[in-house]
Amino acid sequence: MLAYFLDMPSLFKPPVEVGSVSLVSLDILDNAVKQAIRLKYKDVKTVSLASSVILHGTKYSEGMFVSVGSTSGLPDFAKILKVLIVGNKASFIVERFSAWYMDHFRCYELTRKLSTDLEVADPEELNNFSPLAPYMVQGRLMVSPKVFLLH
Repeated sequence: MLAYFLDMPSLFKPPVEVGSVSLVSLDILDNAVKQAIRLKYKDVKTVSLASSVILHGTKYSEGMFVSVGSTSGLPDFAKILKVLIVGNKASFIVERFSAWYMDHFRCYELTRKLSTDLEVADPEELNNFSPLAPYMVQGRLMVSPKVFLLH
């Protein structure tokens, strides 16, 4: 097996791996999604959408949360709604959430931000590259990062 892998053009996996991708026109997308894409990419007419992507060995899927930005010293989180591929570059269409640290549970309680605008977030903008699975505790939406988030 070692000889097989050494004979391959690259020992490493590609930096971006996407399974099934749908090429769609911006005209048929929801207005909020269309507006978010146009703010980030002004001249595109069609985009590729996927439900998941693997970036440098880390899998990001719809419904997972990532940490993007901060407010008043606490990290903000965003829910991945779709994976966006434009020009061989992956981004995320996200819905932003505010967070409050819960000492008792050692995790963050999430609440939707008042602004309902969707955003496009690049992987470079993330506070941490680990996606988080949300869970409910006593009717509250929670995420528990595995590392300390610097912002």
